[in-house]
Amino acid sequence: MLVSKMFQNRCPNCGKGFVYDGKNLATFGSLKMHDQCPHCHSDFRKDPGFYWGAMYVSYAMAFAEAFIVYLACRFAGKEAFDIFNLVAIVVAILICSPFNFRFSRLAWLYIFPKG
Repeated sequence: MLVSKMFQNRCPNCGKGFVYDGKNLATFGSLKMHDQCPHCHSDFRKDPGFYWGAMYVSYAMAFAEAFIVYLACRFAGKEAFDIFNLVAIVVAILICSPFNFRFSRLAWLYIFPKG
């Protein structure tokens, strides 16, 4: 239940308001993060430097994406250290980076809701 609210871009406090302007986290457009929940007015700004910890979540997501792309390349018959594998991994990480940025901040809010 909690994970589904996270993927729906919902507030960790009330589960009704949106954290970002748009509903879809996987868009390439600019999504502004609200300063507070439009429904319960829970503060999303927290302390200065609060979201620095979200970079660890983003790093773990990028590593998982790179590993999945590497396994897909190996399954497709590419060698272990092929330039194609490197390019495919870099492209996959670049394509997923807007989602990773938004989702890692949202996950960090859910891990530490009171901040």
